Amino acid sequence: MRRYIHTFFGCKECGEHFEEMAKESMDSVKTPDQAILWLWKKHNVVNGRLAGHLSEDPRFPKLQWPTPDLCPACHEEIKGLASWDEGHVLTFLKQHYNRDNLLDTYSADQADSSEGGTLARGEEEEKRLTPQEMPHGDRDAQSVRPPSALGPRPALPDSLHHSLDMKLQNLDGPGAHKEVGGAAPFLGVDFSSLDMSLCVVLYVASSLFLMVMYFFFRVRSRRWKVKHHHPAV
Repeated sequence: MRRYIHTFFGCKECGEHFEEMAKESMDSVKTPDQAILWLWKKHNVVNGRLAGHLSEDPRFPKLQWPTPDLCPACHEEIKGLASWDEGHVLTFLKQHYNRDNLLDTYSADQADSSEGGTLARGEEEEKRLTPQEMPHGDRDAQSVRPPSALGPRPALPDSLHHSLDMKLQNLDGPGAHKEVGGAAPFLGVDFSSLDMSLCVVLYVASSLFLMVMYFFFRVRSRRWKVKHHHPAV
């Protein structure tokens, strides 16, 4: 995750901030539970830094998470100061992000058009999960409720899982390498066809410029010799 964020994260400044936090304390992470709490702590650090920033989304303010209404047991008070009960926080995080509380229905939208029947069933499943008659405010309020208040998640059709598995196999197959064939590695750097074309054009232009300069100075030197030539008497 650290190398991925440093290399591919869309926000360069955010990736640099994450790398700084990783250098400070990521070496102390030894177990999966410690990794969960480390990411949670750093997420709250970022929320504290961006709270009130111009980039803050008013619909999703940067708060210390989880909030007391989501997990009352996660908050405690020690000598009049607000504190975290990390044991309850870890339990809440594991329950909140449990696989039973995650939906992969929307990933079916990436299926091919030939799978029309599968997509239609996926849309029906999506409509059943998020009814159209429910106002947006109610859906937003329901999305931030604790996992225990959301109720059991409905099972997805087997056809959806099968289509997603087929897509993943296609991405891992030889056809995936053809899609990135437009880039050619050279000296450890991937150059696209446009980059290679620009290199060729610049090379030809430089060669022509050098040839023109060579002939220009050669002709000039000949003229200079003729002009200053004094025949013997």
